[in-house]
Amino acid sequence: MLSGVMSKMGVYGLFRILSLFTSVPGFQPPTWWGVLVLIIGMVSGVAGILSAVSQRQLRRILAYSSVENMGIIGIGLGTGLLGLSAQKPGMAVLGFAGALFHVLNHSLFKGLLFLGPGPSSSARGPAISTSWGDSSNGSPSWEFPSSSAAWRSAASPP
Repeated sequence: MLSGVMSKMGVYGLFRILSLFTSVPGFQPPTWWGVLVLIIGMVSGVAGILSAVSQRQLRRILAYSSVENMGIIGIGLGTGLLGLSAQKPGMAVLGFAGALFHVLNHSLFKGLLFLGPGPSSSARGPAISTSWGDSSNGSPSWEFPSSSAAWRSAASPP
């Protein structure tokens, strides 16, 4: 549960520092700030999901997918910074709003997803992704929360 929230502290720190800079009258962030954050977000997203695909344990898959989700949040933050530097308020609002909505979404669904491997491990041994089959036999109490979180993880509408 804690990993879904604590991984956002760096993003929160970036938002707070940017809010200090943007409160100065006439401040316009340089374009390279947005480009740098955007590139770091893209690299983090691609590296995180490629690392997740190569794993077999569910806990590791979830951990590496958190790295990918931080990259998605970084892409939104970089887009917002580029909007500020180009003086395009619509682009800035959409970038920052997308990043903040993904922070909230990821915090909620990742905490639920991390609840899944525990009961599964105690019911049938290590949670290997290739041997899951019917997950409701071992521990039906976590089936609905985990499937709901997986639905949110796939960016499905509510």
